[in-house]
Amino acid sequence: MVLSNVANGVIAAGSRDAVNGGQLHSMQQQLNGRMDGLESRIDSQPQSRAMTVASADTGTPAADDAPPSTGGNPPLADAGNAPKSSPQPQAETPKPEAPTPQVDTAELEKMLARANEYSDGISREVDRRLDKMDKRFNRMAAMTSAQSAMAMNTAGLNTYNRLGAGVGYAEGESAMAVGYQRVLNDKGSATFSLNGAFTNSGERSMGVGVGIGW
Repeated sequence: MVLSNVANGVIAAGSRDAVNGGQLHSMQQQLNGRMDGLESRIDSQPQSRAMTVASADTGTPAADDAPPSTGGNPPLADAGNAPKSSPQPQAETPKPEAPTPQVDTAELEKMLARANEYSDGISREVDRRLDKMDKRFNRMAAMTSAQSAMAMNTAGLNTYNRLGAGVGYAEGESAMAVGYQRVLNDKGSATFSLNGAFTNSGERSMGVGVGIGW
């Protein structure tokens, strides 16, 4: 059963108002917009920092690394007795640093979890209220059916005092109605009636009527 023309309910802590499809759609659009914004921030992270650090490792040697000048004198011949020089240790090449992400993934997961929990809570609350409303409609229909059955059974009685009862049933909900009617004169041109209906869930209704004929 579709419920139409539902006004906008208040979405706040402690609110007991029902919400409509437009409010749910607006909330879904807001959640989608936030998620799209987070995804775009993750996709647009700068990658130039890693390239800059890598290019710094390919520099040219400095001028201090050139061999010392001999001042114009020819080098002396090695007689084979001089000790051989040990190779100079080379400095370790710094490793490129990993780019720092602009968005904390743990915080992003927490935000998404809170958004999912909030939307799931709203969905459960809406389902609960709609189910409660459906059951109440069924109970009202059961009471109406019980009152109709009671009235039909007392309408054809040709006595001064009339007492009737009826039972109604609608989609798992049941109700019972009891009514009394009194004829006020010998001609039967004036009557008075009193009736009531109730369900096992606590709903009650009562009616009073007067009829005059000539």
